[in-house]
Amino acid sequence: MNQARTRHPILPLAQRAAYPSSWRADRYRPRTALFALALAACAPAHASDYSGFLSGMTSSFVVMLAAMNALFIAVFGFTKQYRSHTFAGWHAFLASVPPVLGLLATLIDASSIDYEVLWFAVNGAALALALLPLWINKKMTGAAEIRSDHAAATAGLDSDPDTSKEA
Repeated sequence: MNQARTRHPILPLAQRAAYPSSWRADRYRPRTALFALALAACAPAHASDYSGFLSGMTSSFVVMLAAMNALFIAVFGFTKQYRSHTFAGWHAFLASVPPVLGLLATLIDASSIDYEVLWFAVNGAALALALLPLWINKKMTGAAEIRSDHAAATAGLDSDPDTSKEA
């Protein structure tokens, strides 16, 4: 008997009730609750004085994005995507927006000189990491030019006629 399987509209609901851990949203519920609890635990510290809160939260957000950017740089570097100057420029531009906003937030809302120096260092390091694709592009294109010059020299096709040997 070759019967076509029909989907019953109530069956997924019954499966969801029977196996709640198999659904993706249920798997992340404890992590989300712990994250919300950690954010709520910090609230009493800023209950009466919010000075430095904007720069601290912005810089912690920048640290998270910088970690993701480091992963992107590693992946794009190993796949040699940075040979294109346009790609490296766009990546550097998009990755440098959060650190620049973090620097501006630090200028606007730093509670003390100690925190200002700390957040400037964190955002400056993230900005240096964001500009790394431009340096990688420069090194990749420079290495490609050196390889092409070396290949031309070994093949006897010197590109500069003044340095060629005359016999």
